[in-house]
Amino acid sequence: MNYERLKDFIANKMRMQHIYQPVMIKVLLENDGMASVRKIAEAFLEKDKSQIEYYEQITRSMPGKVLQKHGIGDYADKAFVLNVAEITKEQRFELIALCNQKIKKYEDEREI
Repeated sequence: MNYERLKDFIANKMRMQHIYQPVMIKVLLENDGMASVRKIAEAFLEKDKSQIEYYEQITRSMPGKVLQKHGIGDYADKAFVLNVAEITKEQRFELIALCNQKIKKYEDEREI
């Protein structure tokens, strides 16, 4: 495959039922011709509005409500706000690291 053939495919021959083909080609081009299945799938997800809407609902109904119940955050004007008094940059990094540890532990336990 050369540039002209790929350009012709994209411009003239590509038939689309969804955004998958151009998104996949774009991800491959942006990553020097190679990308993991996961990276490509994440790009699909980023463009799939129905999945984004689904996860917006999840955000409001599960972690959002739990965090509100514990006084950790509030929801207003279609946005969540963290209810934490002033914290330093170092404290913010420490809290992010703790969140990353929790995520990793969850993924490791489930072999994700």
